[in-house]
Amino acid sequence: MATFYKYEIECVTDDMLQDAAKLFSENYGIWGPVAEQNMGAFAKPGRRIRMSSQRLKDQCIPTSARTTYVQARVDDELAGNVFATRWTYEGCNVCWITQLCVSAKYRHQGLATNVSQSTIS
Repeated sequence: MATFYKYEIECVTDDMLQDAAKLFSENYGIWGPVAEQNMGAFAKPGRRIRMSSQRLKDQCIPTSARTTYVQARVDDELAGNVFATRWTYEGCNVCWITQLCVSAKYRHQGLATNVSQSTIS
């Protein structure tokens, strides 16, 4: 059974970002057959898509919005996580899931549904 931990972004540590980047890099996906020609030499077809903690911070945590981070842990292992960002645009509240990742070991158990609901509430 997963335990969920919710943090506002100012409480997220560098270690937490490193763990989130590692989870993404080990579980997200692989580059497709035309990735290298479209993205550059780093995007080798068949290799895992990787993300550093700095790239995660730059791409998923905008400084001009409120970001919440939720971890799902099973026996103290990071099983999944989500970054959700909120801002106001033309008088409307917007919420965007900037990253959602679940370890392959814990997929098909409803973890992503639960972690997303924890973030939005």
